[in-house]
Amino acid sequence: MCKLIAIIFLLTLLGCEQAPTTFAPNQDALDRVARILEQAPESIVIPPRVTADFNLPALSEARIGFANALKLGECGLVPLIAERNSALGRQKRASTRFWYEWSIHQGLNQCKPQFGEAPWFIDAVAAKADDVDIALTQVLLTGREAAQLRAPITTDYPTLAASGTTYTEAMQTIRAIALNALKQAGAPDDDKLSAFEEALKRWGQSHHHATLGLSVRESLGWLRKANQMQAQVIRENRMCPMGTPTEAGARMGQFVRTYFAEYIQPRLAEVARNLDHLEALWLPLMETNPVLAQAMNFDQLLSLEPASRTQFRQSVKTHIAQWQELLDQCDLSPRA
Repeated sequence: MCKLIAIIFLLTLLGCEQAPTTFAPNQDALDRVARILEQAPESIVIPPRVTADFNLPALSEARIGFANALKLGECGLVPLIAERNSALGRQKRASTRFWYEWSIHQGLNQCKPQFGEAPWFIDAVAAKADDVDIALTQVLLTGREAAQLRAPITTDYPTLAASGTTYTEAMQTIRAIALNALKQAGAPDDDKLSAFEEALKRWGQSHHHATLGLSVRESLGWLRKANQMQAQVIRENRMCPMGTPTEAGARMGQFVRTYFAEYIQPRLAEVARNLDHLEALWLPLMETNPVLAQAMNFDQLLSLEPASRTQFRQSVKTHIAQWQELLDQCDLSPRA
């Protein structure tokens, strides 16, 4: 009886340790390409996952003297500055530090009519000028939710588009509030803070960066092998020698019109669409926040090797162009 319970427990554990979900063409698809091109089967070699290492500037840690800080009481900044500079304040999560910086920046703006000409005030404003940008960049690239987004995990989303929808909805809320802070278009308040924290939670739990990054890596590994097979057949020109239609060429044409068009191409297209959409979502923030623009690296964001996104996009174009060339060799009407 104990042995049976142990076996059931082991099977339960194994069932929980599923491989992360991917939406790239798989090994079976590569084997089918090999068979249709009459090539030896190849195994997909997936490029490694790379740990993100963003080079971010530190917050200014500017100090305002006690006597001068007391003068800011009229603007409501004394408790905030005290909390921000305390040992506990320094240990707060990145989103809270961002809220501190936005609130302090807003308060300093409100104090300008009283103290705008004072040297100590001018120095404080100058020192804090970039801290909102820096604090927001830390939230989006190295904060707890940003790390959660990159953490490999099995996803319950059936498609990249589904996880992308959750990610997009959360990102739009985060972006709207962040742009308010960057453009000084609104003041921080409890409602905004609650919406910001809730959106960050949904954002991180989507794990969209991990899922999309894995799909790019697996797609790139798949394309490298498939493209090599295609190039070999094109060089040898033996599928349809001298442009003469053959039975092998006809099977290839059928394969491109059916399996490639219905299974392989949609997966590659979904990965490409999600890459494009991801970059478009971040663009308004990068245009408004020079610190984020300087630090941003989309390959690192998705835990990819340098230039992986460029290589993926070029490999997709090459793959489609080579199907076209193979069909041309067989005097078939290409519709890849």
